[in-house]
Amino acid sequence: MKWAVLSDNRSNDSRLSTEHGLSILLDSERHRILLDTGGSDMFIRNAEVLGIDLNTVDYVFISHGHSDHAGGLRYFLEQNRQAKVIVSPDAMSEKFYSKRGNLHGITMVWPENIKDRLITAERTCEIVDGLYIMAHIPQIHSMPKGNKHLFVEGANGEYVNDDFRHELALYTDGFLRS
Repeated sequence: MKWAVLSDNRSNDSRLSTEHGLSILLDSERHRILLDTGGSDMFIRNAEVLGIDLNTVDYVFISHGHSDHAGGLRYFLEQNRQAKVIVSPDAMSEKFYSKRGNLHGITMVWPENIKDRLITAERTCEIVDGLYIMAHIPQIHSMPKGNKHLFVEGANGEYVNDDFRHELALYTDGFLRS
């Protein structure tokens, strides 16, 4: 199995640009999977620098609904015309906010042309041979301290702490990512 970080907060490779966001390309024995798409199209530019062809990606796995993990999806879909997108329906229906500094939205704007390529994972399941998605992961450890600044809009328009029920984990060929 091979993997390449296409977008992150920092990089040891001076040729690559950085941003607040994450995107990793995973080449497993059976599948080529893009794990998140960062906050912009930066992961595409970095892939070009690394000589990586994103047109060969089979699946895009969106770990959760915040824009720093899914903001580049629309750029990817313009380039790659066949990859399926795996996401929690909660990630697509909630409104997310951050209170780092001023309160601001971090909700992903989902492309409208995604429906025929969408795989929504509402429960733990095997998507295709050897590619597993885990949903509704029990919270057995305390939330990271940085998450105290993350909120979701409640039923009455109030801001409540984001419990990450929209988060998925991916497992394939001994690799686990959430």
